[in-house]
Amino acid sequence: VPLLGTRMKNKATLPKWGFIFSGVLMVILFFVNPLDSWGVFIVLNMLLSGVSIGAMTMMYGMMPDCTEYGEHKTGIRAAGFISAFMTFLMKVGMAVGISGVGFILAATGFDATQPVQSDLTLGWINAIMNLLPGILSIISGLIFFGYKLDRKSYYQMLNEIESKKAWSQKKVGDMTNPVNFHWVFYVRPAWAQSNW
Repeated sequence: VPLLGTRMKNKATLPKWGFIFSGVLMVILFFVNPLDSWGVFIVLNMLLSGVSIGAMTMMYGMMPDCTEYGEHKTGIRAAGFISAFMTFLMKVGMAVGISGVGFILAATGFDATQPVQSDLTLGWINAIMNLLPGILSIISGLIFFGYKLDRKSYYQMLNEIESKKAWSQKKVGDMTNPVNFHWVFYVRPAWAQSNW
């Protein structure tokens, strides 16, 4: 994954195509009967695991970019908030997904005491394991087409942040000098004032 990441200009390339390819594989798995084609089933699952792990790994590499992007737009560096908020959203997603599985199984007549489930229940188990996640994965991949931050624009953004910091420090002056100390409390950079 790191080797692929260094060869791509945009960090979203791997998650974008990874999610789309994973979604397609899951939709195909929905139509594969493991009892009749167990070899195909195993190969597809191995491919799915490799592709989805690569896509998710790059997602964590993209989260710090949000910190720089937010600082570039607002002048506020909120790394802790962004990390905590993303973790919170992931936990909410897991909670909704797991509870949704329970609701669907209950609605389709799943009975844990029965050794054999009905065809309707088995069909829905297959759908919530393959078809529904596959469709959502494809949608997730399509959303990444809107991620325009590539390597060139990322470093340009970092340079602009550094130049704004340098300008701000020049405006504030030497904080050890009592004459300039009041600037720390009363002067905000002009580029940040319009965003408050």
